[in-house]
Amino acid sequence: MHWSEPDGPTSNIRALVYHDRYDTARFGETGAAMFRLLLPAMRSAVCTRIRDRARLEAQTAPLFELLDALPGGVLLADAAGRILHESPGLRHLLALDEERTRLRHALAIAARSLATRLRRPRLTDAGDARRQAAIGAATELRTAMAYYDIRATYTRASTGEPYVVVTLERLTPAAINRDRLHERFRLTPREVEVAERLSLGQTNAQIAVSIGVTAATARRHTEHVFAKLGVATRASVGARIRRDD
Repeated sequence: MHWSEPDGPTSNIRALVYHDRYDTARFGETGAAMFRLLLPAMRSAVCTRIRDRARLEAQTAPLFELLDALPGGVLLADAAGRILHESPGLRHLLALDEERTRLRHALAIAARSLATRLRRPRLTDAGDARRQAAIGAATELRTAMAYYDIRATYTRASTGEPYVVVTLERLTPAAINRDRLHERFRLTPREVEVAERLSLGQTNAQIAVSIGVTAATARRHTEHVFAKLGVATRASVGARIRRDD
């Protein structure tokens, strides 16, 4: 089956019909008549969906450009909490963290939670203005590599359609220059990795799990890092390696 709409969004849409089972009866005249009967409704639904998508893209394109220009990571969701867009900054932050799946899950929860609050019955105009001004959510999340601040708020398109904006800010300084550490302190690749984790406040037991070694091996690496950096505590590691980075 095929229909066309000159210069329209459905000018090249085809509908294919398959048998449920191999070697069954052919799709006969009864089936074709039924399909022709349903075709107008199908066409209307597809056209409406395509046009709605086009309108949504026209509304959100300026928002996408604005969010992409912001520092840090930004996610945009619709009023139902469905994620529409991730900024390049957000993708970069997620790529740097081994627990990116956990971070994505936390961002999605923040978006859905605020979207649910936005869908609640509206108050009076004055009360609604005060309520919306206070709407928002903030939380901190710690992974093995960094601390993050997650904040959710809302904005409106020019048409008045509400959208949820979730930001991700890395509170822990960005990863250090590994080559610089090797040259400056003669740290081995493994010791550089341990130094990074020490700078995040990880214990020897946490480091052992993170890099897949025994606790004794992690402790030995820590001692080597302390000696090469000239520090006595793990609290001093971060300041030392970033001061010389």
